[in-house]
Amino acid sequence: MSTGNASGHLHVAAESKAPYDDETLASLRTDALAIIARYPQPRSALLPMLHLVQSVDGYVTGRGIALCAELLGLSTAEVSGVATFYTQFKRHPNGEYTVGVCTNTLCAIMGGDIIWEHISEYLGVGHDVVRPRHPFAIGAPRQRAGISSVRMMAPMALSRCAR
Repeated sequence: MSTGNASGHLHVAAESKAPYDDETLASLRTDALAIIARYPQPRSALLPMLHLVQSVDGYVTGRGIALCAELLGLSTAEVSGVATFYTQFKRHPNGEYTVGVCTNTLCAIMGGDIIWEHISEYLGVGHDVVRPRHPFAIGAPRQRAGISSVRMMAPMALSRCAR
């Protein structure tokens, strides 16, 4: 597993660069080519392809970056740059469940920081930190619906949800 790095650069563990097995690679190529065919410029398919790679590997791996770069005619640096820009792309193995907590200024005013502190302490994990054999990780919200549904929850109610 890769180690956390606050630099914002995409650091991938050596094991995430191991080649795909033949069956997985063939399936990924088929799906990726179908995605690319939907766009007038191949480069426009990068975001959906990163989602594809993440759906297979659980996070954006070195081999997934290399595959995207190869199929789209981009450098791995260009693909990594996009993968690090968007919070929905994980850079390391993630928990089975990601608890999204909004902590921007507006959310902080509405109690996001308090919820973050409480749920982090309760689950025993920090931002994008995954403990071995622990099903939860905490990260940025992945979809608006998730924010709306818990925005007014008290920290204790969140603890009950996480059980």
